[in-house]
Amino acid sequence: MGRDIMHIKRVLMAAGSAAGMALAIATPATAQDAGDNSASYDAAIKEIVVTAQKRAQNVQDVPVAITAYSAEMLEARGISSPQDLQMTVPSLSIGEQTNLGGAAKVTLRGVGSENYGPGGDPGVPIHINGHYTQSTAYIFRDMIDVERVEVQRGPQGTLYGRNAIGGNVNLITRRPTSEFEASAAVEVGNYRRRMVQAVVSGPLTKGIRARVVAARAVRDGFVEELGIGKDRDSVDYISLRGSLEVDLAENFQAYINGYYFKDKGNNYTRRIDRDPNNTANFFPFKVSSNTPNEGEDRSRGASIDFTWNLGNVELRSLTGYDRTDTSGNYDLDGNPVRLARFGVGIGMKVFTQEFQAVSKGDGPLKWVVGAFYYREDSNELRTNVIDRFDTDGNGFTGLTGDQTQPLVIQYSKTRNHADSWALYGQLDYDLTDKLQVEAGLRYTRDRKNYFSGADTVLSDGTTRSVRTGGVFTTFPLLNQVFFDNTKGTSWSKVTWRLGLNYRLSDDALLYGSYSRGYKAGGYAARQGDFYNPEVVDAFELGLKSQFAQNRIQANLAAFYYNYQNKQELQFFGPSAQFPNGGLQLINATNAKTYGIELEVRANITRGLSIDASASYLHARYGKFIARDSQLGTAFEDLSGNILPLAPEKKVSLGAQYDWDLGGNAGEISLRGDYSWMDKQFGNALNRDGSVLPATGDLIPAYGVTNARLQWTSADKSLQFTVFARNLTNEYAISNSFVNGLNEVVQSNLKPRTYGIRVGYNF
Repeated sequence: MGRDIMHIKRVLMAAGSAAGMALAIATPATAQDAGDNSASYDAAIKEIVVTAQKRAQNVQDVPVAITAYSAEMLEARGISSPQDLQMTVPSLSIGEQTNLGGAAKVTLRGVGSENYGPGGDPGVPIHINGHYTQSTAYIFRDMIDVERVEVQRGPQGTLYGRNAIGGNVNLITRRPTSEFEASAAVEVGNYRRRMVQAVVSGPLTKGIRARVVAARAVRDGFVEELGIGKDRDSVDYISLRGSLEVDLAENFQAYINGYYFKDKGNNYTRRIDRDPNNTANFFPFKVSSNTPNEGEDRSRGASIDFTWNLGNVELRSLTGYDRTDTSGNYDLDGNPVRLARFGVGIGMKVFTQEFQAVSKGDGPLKWVVGAFYYREDSNELRTNVIDRFDTDGNGFTGLTGDQTQPLVIQYSKTRNHADSWALYGQLDYDLTDKLQVEAGLRYTRDRKNYFSGADTVLSDGTTRSVRTGGVFTTFPLLNQVFFDNTKGTSWSKVTWRLGLNYRLSDDALLYGSYSRGYKAGGYAARQGDFYNPEVVDAFELGLKSQFAQNRIQANLAAFYYNYQNKQELQFFGPSAQFPNGGLQLINATNAKTYGIELEVRANITRGLSIDASASYLHARYGKFIARDSQLGTAFEDLSGNILPLAPEKKVSLGAQYDWDLGGNAGEISLRGDYSWMDKQFGNALNRDGSVLPATGDLIPAYGVTNARLQWTSADKSLQFTVFARNLTNEYAISNSFVNGLNEVVQSNLKPRTYGIRVGYNF
């Protein structure tokens, strides 16, 4: 306990120092204001209204660490998907999950999730228009016709539930308009990128408004395939969305959304390709495969929201359904000589229902209460084809001999069913005109049922006993899949938020909070027993401030986390029961995380604006003993290791200059952004390549530079944009680890991409 207090003191001291720096920076800016001729134009930073606390508020008035971007800000920074947010949002790290195509690993302040298959739960979920989405595949999809994005850092367990243990991402799309509007855009770029997008919105009749969005994009892969199949990491998607607003009465409205998305691009994770003369060297953006790597990501869904405004109270009903299917076949071993192949199909159906009651008055008491229900039905089918084994079945042979017939075919299937329901409430009360207290409480109950089975078939027609759920079963029939593992477990937890907010002035808000976040336990594929829920107790102190007639904003947050029962992925190597090795989820005893974050935005002169962010994160395991797949059955003490995807330092800096060309010549905008991410690890083992080939779990530090030049016509109808992302062609790894076959598996950020975009508003 004493050590924890020391950590908290260090964080608070750092917060105070940074706050003093922010005040020192802002003070001369205020003095300069009197001598500046800027009074002739509006130099204030535009207000961003968010709904992070289920009600509309200026982001500077919300006592939570939030990074919010409007549509214009997203476009200017080149943020086209949620994955791009990690370049500018403090303490956020996103990598492609290297075991399942289309899944994402997302952490905020070192808190995330390691189970991205069916039955797993994200630690940083995405909400679209207030609706929870389970599949992490949304992280890699282009954001189209988005009004704003809100990234909340820290546990959001009271208002957003069990899966928001690390934070939450809110995507808000544009709603139908009461007047007709339409737009179209075309984009072309290197790697033969082509994209078209169209939007139509307006009234259908009195009281009914509609909006339709369509987009189509294709792009060649930027990872060259030296073996069989197409180049990797390509794009080939179609995206459709329609929405309808219906005024059922003067104070009663329905909002209906439907969407369809399908991507046939080859976005599956790759093994890195090595120099055969020196295995320590590898070739960037090249891979050799003996099996075509193909995949498909498809989703469709609908939602309907009802809003009933009763004056001082607003009642809401939010109903959503989503179905996501991903499938693919790819090379398992990453070797041009055929050794192993892998196929996977994942299906996920999610239904959610939420009821909310929100106060609307201007009095000292503001509150929100709600009830939430979640249902998931998901499944996964895997087929592993092993073409070469040694005589004892525990490893691969050399690269000689007959490869015409597979030696082992392994089938495994899992089915998952999850139910979750919760009751929650939060109130804010103004004790004085400057002091406000917050209190929130949520009760959640989860239940999961898990079914699994597997079969291994040898080339001589016999079968191999396979461990499923702790039971060894011999399968007498070729290709038979047998279910012998049925589990069901439930958990319940109370989470809360307590906060105290103090108005230093009309332009400065000081806040402190203590909150608890929770993520349910569960099962992983071919795992005989469940893993336990995890809990985060978070302490946060923050300052939100504005200076110089709101020409400068400086937001600061310091935090300390006590992370209990962190769910962690553990790999084990090939064996007679599992020829390909396998994985399981276990619970680390605890972890400690603390850090500090700073975000600054400033309008310097009439045309010049800058924004910057910086974060420091210390995320370490307490006591954690786990098995290293490279050490066989040996265990390793991982106490003190760095949590996965938890870079110690992050920095971003952006500058934009806008100037009016005068008359009917329009306006030009020039922007540059630089983001730097410290080194991090993709696995709790923190293997840095000192023993294993190449980089192991290490993700080296990298910096990415983006640039954009845009001309806008005087009437705002026509835009012409030239852009470049990763201008210096930095080789940036987004995720890396060594699997059970002693292979380094990596995913990468995009290399240098550039192009031209032309848009027209009708």
